Amino acid sequence: MGKIQARIPDEVQEIASAVIKSTGLTVSDAVRMFMTRIARDRALPLDLFQPNPETLQAIEDAEMGRVERTSLDGLRTMIRADRTEVRKSEKQT
Repeated sequence: MGKIQARIPDEVQEIASAVIKSTGLTVSDAVRMFMTRIARDRALPLDLFQPNPETLQAIEDAEMGRVERTSLDGLRTMIRADRTEVRKSEKQT
């Protein structure tokens, strides 16, 4: 059986250990469960990616119907314009 060591900030370890202990598990149990789930699913069992404020605003706008609709050609035009802006800014640096 393999062994895992990790460096974790003291405060994080204390809080996480208390939460894990309150469920009747040990830290080793929790890590073993986490690793087993990753191996089984071939993916992380939680969402580590938090949307930034701009994305959160876009989600809210979409849910509230505050969206700008465009055609595929319109989307292509926006992409070309973005590429042009990127090239201009790269030349300036």
